[in-house]
Amino acid sequence: MRLLPAIAALLIAASTSLSAADDTARQVGVVWNTTSSKVDATFATFVKVLGEKAPSIQLEVKGKLKSMAEVGKLIDEWQTTKHAVVVLRSQCASYLVDHPPKIPTFTGVTNDPVELGIIKDPKAPEGLITGTTYAIPASAQVGAMQRLVPGLKGIGLLLMEGHPGAAIDRAGTEAACKAAGLGCEVRLVKTKDALAVATKELKEAGVGMIALGTQNLVFDNAATVAQIAGALPVYSFSEKPIQTKHALAGLVADDGWLGERLAEQVIAVVMQGRKISEQPVVYDPKPRLLLNKGKAAEQGIALSPEVLAGAQVIE
Repeated sequence: MRLLPAIAALLIAASTSLSAADDTARQVGVVWNTTSSKVDATFATFVKVLGEKAPSIQLEVKGKLKSMAEVGKLIDEWQTTKHAVVVLRSQCASYLVDHPPKIPTFTGVTNDPVELGIIKDPKAPEGLITGTTYAIPASAQVGAMQRLVPGLKGIGLLLMEGHPGAAIDRAGTEAACKAAGLGCEVRLVKTKDALAVATKELKEAGVGMIALGTQNLVFDNAATVAQIAGALPVYSFSEKPIQTKHALAGLVADDGWLGERLAEQVIAVVMQGRKISEQPVVYDPKPRLLLNKGKAAEQGIALSPEVLAGAQVIE
């Protein structure tokens, strides 16, 4: 289920007043840094499910913080004032690696928490951390690219420099490309201008497809990449560039569905007294191949019946 970002913003504003007068209320802090369309989609359904199934949970929401120092300070303070903490985005969740929580903590809108070093056993989390992740095996992503463009020789991968998820995207994609016999050119960028320069470099290098990593700097500026790429197909690890018709396709997790699962985990532990170890990390078991059919026609890409049959087509 998906709600528009505008609705998500309203829910953020309203969520801190959930059932303030309820004696059985449980205090939960939610924190993330900067803006992200993936957070919007996940947080909207997270709040909706809590409102429907656990209205006595009171949320203190601190989103779009400008620095990791602010994020870390809040997480530390909430260890003694909250019943649980929800940490969104890979950068924020990475704080937990060196600062293990003392209360139940849930992560969401992150790359694989095992790869981030937050959790060792995703099936039975060993500490006080569990959550959901949009992570999809890199081998599946590369396989989808090959099906979209038969005869593909190599890709160019755009990632945000310094983002913890970038290292995961890079390692997985490079290994998957090597196994598939594909070349993989990687560019790490810190700004929108650098993203434009990197896109031009990859195009001039002759890659057969440009892939956008899971970092917001990259996918939120897909329009810039698409404009420079021209007839060169763009593949996205995140949904937004496909929905906005800047990317040809992408194998993506359902952020709204993951938000619902995140809420259910919080309810199970905070309201029902279940153990974190009984709440396995949730991966989307059925990621969707989103396909922009108009972009394919525009770029002269002939899509096989097999690809069309397995895709969710955006006209």
